[in-house]
Amino acid sequence: MYRKTLLAAVAVAALMGAATVHASTDIPGDLERIARDAFIHSDTALPSSLSAPFDSDLLVEILKQDATSQYMMGSVTRKLPLDVHGTPPTAFFFAHREADGWKLGMPGQGAFLEALDAMPDTLVSADERQVWANQHLASAEAPFATATGIGLPWPVNMGSLMTSGMHGHVPNQRPYNSVDLWSFSGRVLAPKAGNYYVTCKARGSALVHIVHDNGYTTTYYHMERMPSIAEGTRIEAGTLLGYVGNALPCGGQSSGAHVHLSLQFNSRPTALEGKVLGGWTFHEGWFPYQGYLSRGNQRIQPGSRTLVTNYGEDDPGM
Repeated sequence: MYRKTLLAAVAVAALMGAATVHASTDIPGDLERIARDAFIHSDTALPSSLSAPFDSDLLVEILKQDATSQYMMGSVTRKLPLDVHGTPPTAFFFAHREADGWKLGMPGQGAFLEALDAMPDTLVSADERQVWANQHLASAEAPFATATGIGLPWPVNMGSLMTSGMHGHVPNQRPYNSVDLWSFSGRVLAPKAGNYYVTCKARGSALVHIVHDNGYTTTYYHMERMPSIAEGTRIEAGTLLGYVGNALPCGGQSSGAHVHLSLQFNSRPTALEGKVLGGWTFHEGWFPYQGYLSRGNQRIQPGSRTLVTNYGEDDPGM
């Protein structure tokens, strides 16, 4: 219902010509206010351990828009305090201007699918539209399944390290959906195919989001030397995302080069506890940064020099 056909895309392109899709720093003031308000009143992007945000804490970005500037995809990101290690909470939105003003929808809110369906094919491709629809249409039981269909962010059959155990978007915030990883080559690779977006782009770094087909999203923070990839691009498993680092484009803190990997389902943080990624089952501890990985009789603790081999996205674990 919500997926536009490729035939329609061709027809629209023929009528409009080569429509320009581009990012912009020019945000209509009324749209910025609506986006901020939607973010503040969402239950998906504001960790309760952080105080209520000031306007200066919220970064509103237009990721791409059509040639008429009447249809836009954007994001709102909460900048982290400088003493907090974590992932800056982000919510995406689709918006279009009508006679009575901007209509906006964020994942997890009732107007989202309507806002997504209003986007022209020249702005949101068919596969991109489907992965966002799947954020809502995926089975509600999926977060409780062990297999995620997601690998680890280094090459299959090669090993790297878990430097810190499971913790939250911010360390003591449940669910514990994040883990810190380090790769020997420094390279961070997409662990599964999906559509690529960046928020908080600054100083050669950004917060990377890959929206996967199965309702999951993975995010990556602190990376440096990132390649240039257009918003919404479909990327395959193994695509270079960047290199481990200590970059802080949207605040927070980092000590020792790593990538902060976080897991979401239906655009909400979901616990790594019991999940299988790359053939390893993740187990959290009582406190943040604890826990271990298991595979058969093998256990790997955070900070161990034992290699965590990536068995790939289809490995169900043991």
